[in-house]
Amino acid sequence: MYEEELNDKASIKTQEVDDSTSKGTEIEKEESLPPSPPPPRVLTSIKRWSENKQRYFYKPKDPDYAKNHYWKHKHDMQCLVCGAIVTTAMYRHVKSLRCLLVRDAVQKALQQGQIGGEETSHQIKT
Repeated sequence: MYEEELNDKASIKTQEVDDSTSKGTEIEKEESLPPSPPPPRVLTSIKRWSENKQRYFYKPKDPDYAKNHYWKHKHDMQCLVCGAIVTTAMYRHVKSLRCLLVRDAVQKALQQGQIGGEETSHQIKT
């Protein structure tokens, strides 16, 4: 009995359709199938946990696009503090010993210039 109901549902239905432009009759065939549920969504996360740094990194969904984007926008940078040419890690370079020594020397020179400038302007005023 259950098999007969399934066969009836899956049977092909035929209908006659009258078309006003044509004088004949056309037969349309429709298959009546039960609607199938949509496939389950696979959730993908772009977050990856780094065991070494103990933090999340966000990876691109399309690695080929990210690779092309990186090489398209990669260029050498010049440090504003010491004038060195840096290829990739500017943030790390600014914290390096070489850049810090130059920054300290520039700050000392500016402070000495300001102190010297104040003394000369003070002497001119009196």
